[in-house]
Amino acid sequence: MEYAWAHQDDYNALLFVIADSPQALRTNLAALAGVLVPDAETTDDNLRQLAVLDWLNSNPDWLLILDN
Repeated sequence: MEYAWAHQDDYNALLFVIADSPQALRTNLAALAGVLVPDAETTDDNLRQLAVLDWLNSNPDWLLILDN
């Protein structure tokens, strides 16, 4: 976290996800869709997760922190 705040100007996005289990990682990645892909008009977590992964692949210079 200290690195992220010290270098926040080096990134277009700082993202933080709780990943203490595989299910938590999937759920919290899907939750990022509300911020990264707000026009994703679905409540299906699998589709939201794919939309977030597409966003990450299409947008450079982000930092994703996986907690735990």
